Order: sequence, then structure tokens, then C-alpha cells
Amino acid sequence: MRRVRPGLQLPAAVQVIETGLAPDTPVLPRHPIPFLDLRTRNEEVPGFSGNAMFTRDKAFIESQFTGPVPLKPDPMYLAEDVTMYSGAFWVGGELIHASTHPNLVAKMLDAVPVMVRLRKIGRLPRMAGTTALVHVPGYRNYFHWIIEALPRLLHVARHIEGGGAVDRILLPMNEPSGFIMDSVRLFVPALEPLIEFSTKSNFDFERALFFLDWRMDPKVVTRYKDSTAIFADRLARPPGPPGSRGFLISRGDVDNRRLLNEAAVAEALSEWRVEVVNTGRMSVAAQRDLMKEARLIIGVHGAGMTNAIFCPAGTAIVEFTSTQYIRRCRSYADPSMYNRMNYGLAVLDQVGDRWVVEANKGNDLEVAPERMGAVRDLVADLVKCGG
Repeated sequence: MRRVRPGLQLPAAVQVIETGLAPDTPVLPRHPIPFLDLRTRNEEVPGFSGNAMFTRDKAFIESQFTGPVPLKPDPMYLAEDVTMYSGAFWVGGELIHASTHPNLVAKMLDAVPVMVRLRKIGRLPRMAGTTALVHVPGYRNYFHWIIEALPRLLHVARHIEGGGAVDRILLPMNEPSGFIMDSVRLFVPALEPLIEFSTKSNFDFERALFFLDWRMDPKVVTRYKDSTAIFADRLARPPGPPGSRGFLISRGDVDNRRLLNEAAVAEALSEWRVEVVNTGRMSVAAQRDLMKEARLIIGVHGAGMTNAIFCPAGTAIVEFTSTQYIRRCRSYADPSMYNRMNYGLAVLDQVGDRWVVEANKGNDLEVAPERMGAVRDLVADLVKCGG
């Protein structure tokens, strides 16, 4: 084994592919988050304490957002004789530990006899040539695709431009969501002919380009990767100050984490021309173009908030969340801060009895009428910071 970066060991046969792409800055400019507790309802129920969750997770976020941190490295690797099984990678029969969650390493090591048996009965198909693999955990979700997986295609494209061979880009999924190919055509159209989907998730590859999601680098406390920063740096944002429109990103068409009084919130923020929009029904290009006009984005933690990455610098971003999801605010705080937007977080009342989050489904949310003024004040402060 050879040591490539602190905290990561790879088989000697694995090469790091340098594409020449690099972010404008290797640093994520984190800073303290404006953090409001707007709860008015009791959250002390059997098996769940809202006050305990709030105290613990607020302290965690405050400890994380104190100052700049390094971006998470996300280099591209190349190796021959690669096996993919249950999302993990083996090279020459040797497991790459950083390709799977640390809690699953032992399970993956025990899976070798299973792979041998599948190979013997033809259930582990072998792909000739070079296959690029860019998927990440949860990449069927819009956030994980746009923020984590799609940016990796920029490295693949540059590798091809430099004369590197790629026969296919494999995405193991049954029925791809429309936004996947929509975004490929929009941002890396030259790669569209190479995209292949498969209902299978276990393969042997003659040669593979791949990325690693469990690198466990010391001192890296963000999931915001340098590949994501490269993608963000190259987005064609309008120059100058933010736009003039406000958007409340609706989750009204799903069955969880809905903002139940969207219309009342929009009315309370009418000074900023807030419109309720459901971006999930738009093409990626339409979402991007809409966000370019934004001065203010508001929404409950969810995939629709991903589109803030397309907003102009200085845009005010207000994320509504519950005590169930406070730690996950990093998903949207980090892109906002990297792209020089003004981010704030407000913890709202929960409505419902779904106190245990399962399949990423939590309670609905509501802004109490007596807390509308605090929301207006937060918005006013963040908009003012944007000029």
C-alpha cells in the first residue's frame, strides 16, 4: 500500500489523474451563521426531545462555522482490473476502504466469496475498455447529483480533451430522473453520448476512472468538494449585485417537510416581492435562469434549495429547518458561503407526529404568526448585507 494523501491509502496500481482543473480558491470561507430559534410548540415527546436536539446541534454548528476550512479533496483515480460491488471498489482483488462507509468495511471484506461465486455464474459482468464512475451516495437525489456527482463530469471531460480514453460513463440506476440527462446536456453536452444506465450495480471493469467518497481526510469538516467548487466557479452568473426577485421554494407537492403556511410567509415578506415557486416541475435550465434573477431565496431544507448555487453573489439565502435537521444545514450553508451569498438559518415549529426521521422524511413545518416579525428581520439583515 502507498500513502497518497493524509488519511488515505490506496493499492499501488491506482493512479491519481491530474486534469489541471482547480477551484479559484482551495478554501471554504465559513463564518458564524445567523441562527434563529422560532419554535413556540412543545417538542418533548417519548423518544424525542426537541430542546436537547436543539442545544446539542446548535453547539455543533457553532463549532463548525467559526472560520475558513479547506475544501474536501475529490481527485479522480484510474486503475485496471476494478470490481464494483454494493458501491465499493476493489482493485486487483484488494478492497479500497475509502470507497465505502467505514462501518461497512468489514462487511465488504466478507463479501469477497460472494463476488467469486457471482463471477463464476456470470452475474458479475465484465466491461471492456475504460468506464468512468461518478456516482455518490444518494446521487438519485437532485441535491447529491447537482452538488456532488455532476461536477465530477468536468474532470472526465477534461481527461478526454487531454487524450484520455473513456468508452462509457456508467450510472447504475433503474429509471434515471429527468434532471440527470437534462443537466448533462446543459453543462457537459459533449459527454451525453457516453452516458449509460444499468439496472445492475455489480461489475468487473477492465479499466475504470473513479472517485472516493469516504476518504476520511483529517481536518476536512465539509462535504463541499473541490470538484463542486470548480463547477460553481464556472457557472455563468450575472455580474454585479443580486437580482430583484424573491423566491420561496415550495415543497407543496411532497408529503413531508412542507411549509404549511407558505402563502402567509410570502405575504409577510411582500416587501421583497416573494413568489412561491415549485422548481421541481422545471427543467434544470429554467431553474438556473430563474435563480439568476434572485435577490432572496427562502425554503425548507430540501432538494429545491440546491438551486441557490445558481444565484448571484450577495443573494440572501434563508433556510427553514426543524430540530430534526439542524446538522444538515451544512448542505446549503457551505455552497452559499463559497459562492459569497448571505445565509441564515431559522428553526421552526414542527407539525405532525413523525418524530423519527425515516427514509429522510420528517415533520411538516410552520412559522408561528408571532414569529413572522423575526423572519422579516432576518431577511432584512441578510438582504442588506448583499447590497
